[in-house]
Amino acid sequence: MKLTRAAAIVGLIALLAGCAGRPVIPGSDIGWAERERVLGAIASWELNGRMALRLADEGAQGSVRWQQGASESRLTLSGPFGAGGFSIEWNDAQVTIERANGDVVAEYRGKAALERFIDEQIGWPLPAEQARYWALGLVAPGSPARRLFDADGWLAGIAQDGWQVEYAGFRQVSDQWLPRKVTMRRDATRMRLVIDRWQPAD
Repeated sequence: MKLTRAAAIVGLIALLAGCAGRPVIPGSDIGWAERERVLGAIASWELNGRMALRLADEGAQGSVRWQQGASESRLTLSGPFGAGGFSIEWNDAQVTIERANGDVVAEYRGKAALERFIDEQIGWPLPAEQARYWALGLVAPGSPARRLFDADGWLAGIAQDGWQVEYAGFRQVSDQWLPRKVTMRRDATRMRLVIDRWQPAD
């Protein structure tokens, strides 16, 4: 069974609108370099929120639970009122797609499993590996990037690998500021994520 392109994309990266959660005047007391060092060392985390996708004339949206481990990622997605739930779990060597009842819809194995999943199920380039960093408000390792800051000194965006990542609102979790809303754009593809709850595991 082949997923629709929109559903498959929604399943990979995690992204909807929301309000900002930050002080009116943040000042310059947020050390972004130190923040990146601290958050980059967190091996696992979880977020809950809502995701929306627009790809040319296709669109999809629903609730998302993203569980990120040191080497594995798992997205659990569902439509309105829990309808049509499924999950996608991936690591460097395997991608597994399951329905809510546990039935396996598709499985890819081998070193290029993630790339084959994107090519066969989606057909468009997606930032599957970078998104775990962008969701935290971090630059993904391994390629050049440009950070953008607003007039108040908050991180407003990241430009990397042809993608424009935009941030609108941060909330404080423990002693770190984490994104409330993330939008990822490239050509006709737009993914938007509103994060209702962050839970760093470490």
